[in-house]
Amino acid sequence: MKKDYLIIIPVFNERDVLREVAISTIQECRNYADILFVNDGSTDGSTEVLEELKLEYPFLNFIHKKKNEGYGASLISGFNYGIYFGYKFWITMD
Repeated sequence: MKKDYLIIIPVFNERDVLREVAISTIQECRNYADILFVNDGSTDGSTEVLEELKLEYPFLNFIHKKKNEGYGASLISGFNYGIYFGYKFWITMD
């Protein structure tokens, strides 16, 4: 069931901390917010970490970009996702 809140987490080459950030966010926010990772063309293995997380936590949401478009473009992608799916509130994390 979709929640009112969407947490948007832009990702670019964050392999070393990504799993820890994801699990912490899941533990703190899962009950009141949906979580969206916007992978901005990572080349360091972040994509593989996100794919592993998707298997463990199928309720997570993802946008995977083929090339790096920048932080602002990642936020815009997350906002567009929030609009399309009708979220009332968006929270961004960096």
